[in-house]
Amino acid sequence: MINISVDAGLFKTAFEDAQKTNLGLSGKSIPVAEESKEEKEEAKEETEEEEKEDKPEEKTEEKTE
Repeated sequence: MINISVDAGLFKTAFEDAQKTNLGLSGKSIPVAEESKEEKEEAKEETEEEEKEDKPEEKTEEKTE
C-alpha cells in the first residue's frame, strides 16, 4: 500500500535538498521558505500522536471504603 503523504514528504525533502545543492554550485543564495502554519500544526499533531503511542496508559486505582 502506498502512503501518499509519506511519498510527498520524501519528494519535498529530496527536492529541497537538490535546490540547496544547485544553489551551492551556482554560488547564489535564496531565502529559505518558512513552514506554513498548516505544516507546523501537522507536525505538532504527529508528534503528539507518537508520544501517545509511546506512553503506556496509566491506570488509576480507586480506594473503596
